[in-house]
Amino acid sequence: MIQQFINEQQSLSAIGGFVAKYAYPILAHVNPSRLQEKDLVILIQADQSIVVSLANHQDQTIWTTVSREQIHQSKSLLAPKTCYFKIPHGEYVGTYLISPDLIVNEQFKNEMDYMKFITV
Repeated sequence: MIQQFINEQQSLSAIGGFVAKYAYPILAHVNPSRLQEKDLVILIQADQSIVVSLANHQDQTIWTTVSREQIHQSKSLLAPKTCYFKIPHGEYVGTYLISPDLIVNEQFKNEMDYMKFITV
């Protein structure tokens, strides 16, 4: 899925990227089918900037730059090895899980490599 976003956006010079699954526990309990509405595509560009777009958005030309200072690592007591992060304010506020659907290359080999890069 992430490679499809890259192929469709020739204007983005991405060196990495992944799908961030929305992981808000209260919404998961109340209405789990709505969780995927807030999934994000996160791309890391060649200039080291991070751009974000809603994964289910029909128009994938709308990308928002997010600074690393806006992203904070988060932990789960139930899944301590899972890569969670929070965006505490702004348009994409919420808790997200780094999906295994990611671009794998020399710099970003797995979820932990992405977590180390995107969080301060």
